[in-house]
Amino acid sequence: MPRGKPGVEIRVNETRLLSEYLAARWSAARVLIQPRLGLLQPEGESKNLTWAELRLLGVWRRYPDAVCILPRRVTIIEATLKPDPSKISLVQLYRDLWLTTEEYAEFRSRPVDLLLVWTLPDTATEALARRQGIGVEIYRPAWVDEWLLSLTPRGRRAARAT
Repeated sequence: MPRGKPGVEIRVNETRLLSEYLAARWSAARVLIQPRLGLLQPEGESKNLTWAELRLLGVWRRYPDAVCILPRRVTIIEATLKPDPSKISLVQLYRDLWLTTEEYAEFRSRPVDLLLVWTLPDTATEALARRQGIGVEIYRPAWVDEWLLSLTPRGRRAARAT
């Protein structure tokens, strides 16, 4: 696997992870990739703007990796190569923003599930997420092993609980 700038390489690999995961597990869902969430509240005078213009101004809004819409449920997904406890509060924020987003008002009545997807097990972070009612799924396609080999030994594992 070619190596590039670390930040770019991680983003490319996380996008690949998400894409493969969604294709494998969510093929029956309507999938939104990085949908902008939250209220459209541009600064300044906005009374005379069209809906399209307001949406253009809304590019500053936050976005989860994916939202999967099924007939009776909505799942907000955050995928990352290595477990990260900060993703727990992030998906909780995305749930709150989802419920205020006008573009998806038709789906507000559906229960919302939160799901974290990563490639390595991390019992401490998984337990914390589950206590908050957040699902965790380990998804590790074959190419991840090669990517892990490009990291230092410390970088190949999740943080230790103790």
